[in-house]
Amino acid sequence: GDEVSFSCWKSNPAVQAFMDKMSFGTDFAKLEQYYMQQLLDIVGKLDRGYIIWQEVIDNGAKVQPDTVVEVWKGGDSGWQKEMDKVTGQGYKTLLSSCWYLNYISYGSDWQK
Repeated sequence: GDEVSFSCWKSNPAVQAFMDKMSFGTDFAKLEQYYMQQLLDIVGKLDRGYIIWQEVIDNGAKVQPDTVVEVWKGGDSGWQKEMDKVTGQGYKTLLSSCWYLNYISYGSDWQK
């Protein structure tokens, strides 16, 4: 489920037929949200906690109250806003956006 290219789904007749059946039209974000919700429902029945990426919350999936949300968006300047949004909904968070290697640009050994 991580970062599936919508063009991949668009090229698959079986995926297109499923989207038609579910009345998703051509909105692949709805398909992604459906997939994530199904997965969360399955994992939730195992009586275990889970960690999700923040876009699962951004896309409106219903998650357990004890869910941990990994905030990876925002880069150097916007992660605080993302943290506020997630913690404001009452979720525990794991901040990783400021440690993504493609964003690090300080020190002599981290030059772009």
